Amino acid sequence: MNTLIAYASKYGATRQACQELAGKLSGTVTLADLATGETADPGDFDRVLVGGAIYAGGLRPEAKLFLQTHHDVLLRKDLGLFLCGADETADNREKFFADNVPAELLAHARVRGHFGHQFHFDRMNFFERMIVRKIVKVRQSEDRLDLEAIGRFARDVEQQAQAVQTGDQGI
Repeated sequence: MNTLIAYASKYGATRQACQELAGKLSGTVTLADLATGETADPGDFDRVLVGGAIYAGGLRPEAKLFLQTHHDVLLRKDLGLFLCGADETADNREKFFADNVPAELLAHARVRGHFGHQFHFDRMNFFERMIVRKIVKVRQSEDRLDLEAIGRFARDVEQQAQAVQTGDQGI
């Protein structure tokens, strides 16, 4: 099975999460950081995983554009969605998905995940650091990528692929 992981990263946390995810998936995995202009045709892949970082409640615009542009193709693919962000509550994560992913794609996605976050103060400008300090109440760089969540997502993706191949889609 060949997999596309299409994502949009600003400071590198989502990129790091996607590299970790890619190492846990079987078959050929292609990474495309949409924020840097990398692209791939989702029609060329069996499975497509799409996600990105959430900033101020919004998914990175490159990831949103990818979902909109390839909407019809993604509806015919094994689809998984993921987010990276600082809001750790399940209710807020579901709201982020609902607010940022077209409803039809959200309903079609067989797997969804949240991979945690990182704050790289050394990579942020003054204004961005002030916003993080004020709104998120984080005062210094921190790494809260959830490697276990990435592993669970990868296992769920693999199990779903196995179920589709055997005709048992009851996962």
